Amino acid sequence: MANINEHILKIAGGAYLGNEIDPSKTLKVKSADIDIYEVSERDNNDGTFNKIYKGKITSAVEIEQGDKVIRGTDKTKKSVKLRFAIQCLADELGEEDREFFYKTVMEKIIFFLPEIWSEYQDK
Repeated sequence: MANINEHILKIAGGAYLGNEIDPSKTLKVKSADIDIYEVSERDNNDGTFNKIYKGKITSAVEIEQGDKVIRGTDKTKKSVKLRFAIQCLADELGEEDREFFYKTVMEKIIFFLPEIWSEYQDK
């Protein structure tokens, strides 16, 4: 097996910011949840690989610019978050066909929605 040369994280997604930021100054991300949705290996053609992790911001974001703290809200739609969560579950369970698994789980969520609501409405 070849050696992993670098582990690289690529982040996508965005957040709605309540304030303007200065594009000429560095931003420091203080907190954000990032879910990994893909892992791949890129051949360096020298017997090593770079392992690439692709992640998406899935929470509110807190950034700092100078002495100013800016809080942003996650702009991912709830339906996209649900699809992502179901597909991550498919991966954890070793399901080969993520789309089939997604459709099956969505059908069950829709069918059992009254029971789900009654179980969690008071929490």
